[in-house]
Amino acid sequence: IPIAGKLFEKLSPMLDRWLCEKTYQTITHWLVLAAHLALLLAAITGLVLGIFGTSVLGYSEYLLLGIGYFILLPCVQYMSHKFIQSNLYLLKSTPSHISSNLFPNLLGIVAFFAGIIFAVYFVNSAITLAQYWQLPFAIIALFVGWSLATFARNLKLLYVDVKPQSSAGVEALGIFSVMIRLIYRIVPMLFSLFVLYGVVVMYADLYHNYSANNYQLFLEEFFNLIDGNGKFLLIYATPFPVYAYLAFSISYLFIELLRSILSVRKDK
Repeated sequence: IPIAGKLFEKLSPMLDRWLCEKTYQTITHWLVLAAHLALLLAAITGLVLGIFGTSVLGYSEYLLLGIGYFILLPCVQYMSHKFIQSNLYLLKSTPSHISSNLFPNLLGIVAFFAGIIFAVYFVNSAITLAQYWQLPFAIIALFVGWSLATFARNLKLLYVDVKPQSSAGVEALGIFSVMIRLIYRIVPMLFSLFVLYGVVVMYADLYHNYSANNYQLFLEEFFNLIDGNGKFLLIYATPFPVYAYLAFSISYLFIELLRSILSVRKDK
């Protein structure tokens, strides 16, 4: 046990070099920008295919679907962009505290190496089973593990203060709050990764159907928004910041209720 403890103590300063705010902000900025451009490209693709389906095959509903796709996707994209900004303001306006940074530091180390382990697993599975569609999940695992570790090791980025004098109940709420904030803070990263993955899968599906030289099937597959992993993921991943905003608000309502109960008992 002492050897393992010394190993973690020496490992912690090394991790801090990789887990800095500036690096995270830079990478997230470019990922979010790439996700927005990919969404615009997907919307334009829907409009072009709608025009193609109407002019070549004579199905007017394809044009209506293409116009709807072209209008709906940017609208949801704009809404998600605004909620990404609102999420950060909401986090700033809802401070929290914890008695020490021991648990977050340990959680950061676990998240960092868990991301590496899952990435190696997906790469090995993709190569061994020739299922190369799993390779993007290796990248997602690396980014998620690294992001969680970055914020767990930098509590100021979560707007969490360290106050040593806390009761056991307050500490439990603090730990619960830190875990919620960790997930909430990496919403821009998750939004970008899943949107980019959805767009890539969508175009892979398009290429696969186009190679069959069946244009009607090609268009039906694209405009069938329920089927198709790429389009399904794209439609439900784009408003992901909205889901996070609602989930965070409800979770913190629960935390504030428990905190008020503990405060009343303490006063008694």
